[in-house]
Amino acid sequence: MFSIKSTDDGVHADEDVKINGGNVNVAMSYEGIEGQSITINDADINVISSDDGFNAVSADSSSSGGFPGDEKCQININGGYVFMNTEGDGVDSNGNVDMSDGTLIVFGPQNGGNGARDYAGAFNISP
Repeated sequence: MFSIKSTDDGVHADEDVKINGGNVNVAMSYEGIEGQSITINDADINVISSDDGFNAVSADSSSSGGFPGDEKCQININGGYVFMNTEGDGVDSNGNVDMSDGTLIVFGPQNGGNGARDYAGAFNISP
């Protein structure tokens, strides 16, 4: 088990975050996991954040407000179990979200522009 407490992002990369298996517990953070692309492959993830749980953003999309969608920004969930308790968006991508397997549970506000999912492109779910 990998466990993190932070007053900033729990996990942050300017480009790609990839988690292949294992257990990741972000017990306290501003944004749980942030990167240009976020890929989860059969991992168990628990995130508590005061803003977004997952945030796919690039320098280009953050400076333009993220609209229209930025094809460099991507969240991929390929199996595993993801649980989030957020005060911002659960899954936030300035591009697309693809989920091919697994479980995604998001607790959080549905006000002030925040919700379980926020994406500029498409949210694709495939079996």
